[in-house]
Amino acid sequence: MSILLTNKWRFIIPASLGTSLGLYISTRFLSCANYNDTAKALKGFGKWQSFRITKIEQLTPNTKKFTFELTSDRSILGIKPVSFVLANVSRTWGPWNIRPYTPVSRIDDRGNFELIVKHMPGGKVSGQFFRLKANDSVSFMGPMLKYNWKPNTFEEVNLLCGGTGITPMFQLTRHILENPSDRTNVRLFYANKTEDDILLRRELEDLKKKFPDRFLVHYYVEEGPIGSGINRGRILKEDIKGSANSNKAMFFLCGTNGFIDTYAGPKGIFGLQYTVGGILGNLGYKPSQVFRF
Repeated sequence: MSILLTNKWRFIIPASLGTSLGLYISTRFLSCANYNDTAKALKGFGKWQSFRITKIEQLTPNTKKFTFELTSDRSILGIKPVSFVLANVSRTWGPWNIRPYTPVSRIDDRGNFELIVKHMPGGKVSGQFFRLKANDSVSFMGPMLKYNWKPNTFEEVNLLCGGTGITPMFQLTRHILENPSDRTNVRLFYANKTEDDILLRRELEDLKKKFPDRFLVHYYVEEGPIGSGINRGRILKEDIKGSANSNKAMFFLCGTNGFIDTYAGPKGIFGLQYTVGGILGNLGYKPSQVFRF
């Protein structure tokens, strides 16, 4: 990779601020909505829309799911996989007040959309989210296209994620499996600290039952008691190697910097991805087969 975000610069530029500023600037031309379509609630870069909270669910002690009401029952959010939105809870200018979130509702859901938010220690925006109540409103801008998914490009996709990194993976997984014209197989490797931290587990299990021949889920936890179907420890090189056909497989990753570095090597500034390192690099996968969210 020609430009890497080294550990030195990671220390100097806080991750949340650097990510938000980079996303806010660099995704201007990645908006994927047709803004003349009035059925789409989001209107594009620079056009903030306010949506009211209709429901808040506590998923874990530090994670909540927020349901937002769209402009009408006939409206859709106006995203496609894999896209995110920018949220501004305080509605005051500054990249430190803006964070990216990936909706976990269906692409074509009408009337509402859902976000999962984890309260990060010292997190300004996540802290603001956790003080909200039903009927409060949040401003959103987008959508921002992170990866332009094209059905049947690969025989299989392998999704590696940790914690709330499940959100873009879930968005993509459900879109692939519920699209009758897409025959891509999906394998999910999902790591968490404890079993109670596993997000969207019920939804993942429902997809596994509905598409048993096309969707496999591997859960990993590091601490605490585990039930059946849960692996103790981290995602292993042997697990990844045994899951994929090296010539026709695609890998998507989402997690902390440490997680990304371990499995694929670090991204460059503003998400530039020219080389593959880590475990996937050692296994011989090419940059065209690996994408880090």
